[in-house]
Amino acid sequence: MQQSQAPMPAITLWIIWFAILTGLFILQTFIVGGFHTGPASSPVSSGMVAICMSGIIIASFIRWFILPRQSSLAAQLPVMIIGLAFAELTGLLSMFLIGKAYPSMQLLGFILSVLAILQFMPVYAKTK
Repeated sequence: MQQSQAPMPAITLWIIWFAILTGLFILQTFIVGGFHTGPASSPVSSGMVAICMSGIIIASFIRWFILPRQSSLAAQLPVMIIGLAFAELTGLLSMFLIGKAYPSMQLLGFILSVLAILQFMPVYAKTK
């Protein structure tokens, strides 16, 4: 005999989204030591920039092309988590891959990552 599952509340998606967003700020503040200033030690390589920004491109594709096709909250949850992971990837890579050597690029990666996470704000979390 199968047990029927209770419907997942939309608050679940909101909690996960908020945790990812605040986690990025916590990592930047306590692990990296905040935002660094000063001139770059040398020009940033385009390959490094491409690697860091690839997460935003993938996250945006997931948010605007894959997520809207999901018909239930249970189907939206894993897609949202995968998209949030790619959105956060840019922030993490700019913190640790780019690092203190390129403070303006690190800040740009952080800001773009926050904007990519904000696009996943679960205003779409409605049962259909």
